[in-house]
Amino acid sequence: MHNKSLRLAACGLGTAAVLLATTAVPADAASTEGRQTITIDQCVIDEEAGLVMCTTATEKLIDVRTPSGRVIIQNQVESSTTTTHRGETTTDEGVFKSVNVYEWYVDGYNYGPLVIKLKGVSTTTRKDGMECTFETDFLSVRRETKFDHGSVTCAVP
Repeated sequence: MHNKSLRLAACGLGTAAVLLATTAVPADAASTEGRQTITIDQCVIDEEAGLVMCTTATEKLIDVRTPSGRVIIQNQVESSTTTTHRGETTTDEGVFKSVNVYEWYVDGYNYGPLVIKLKGVSTTTRKDGMECTFETDFLSVRRETKFDHGSVTCAVP
């Protein structure tokens, strides 16, 4: 009886070791803090220039860091800005998505880009009803622009 329970205990320990080994995170795995959401709601007022600019924006992003030092950042920004300058008001609404791969990345000013991809559209509406749509589709690889397509379409009511 003693041998049988010893075998069962050893088998149980072996199963637990296998489970731990398969669920443990390897030392060389990529890391992330998960999806982050950043919200901005602010106004800039310059009374001397007669300018009031208010922006609301939401950015959703995920940042993945690999053991080799590469960083992949994917984000989507939705924004709305209302600008009043000397009595004339314009509104701008847009959605932009990007995927960026960096050789190394410290912050928005210090990085080694490998691939930068941006795609988006924004629409600006003036007080007189004129509406302009700006579209962009951009790709850069190792600091060399591969394509940069943009268009502007305006319509007057």
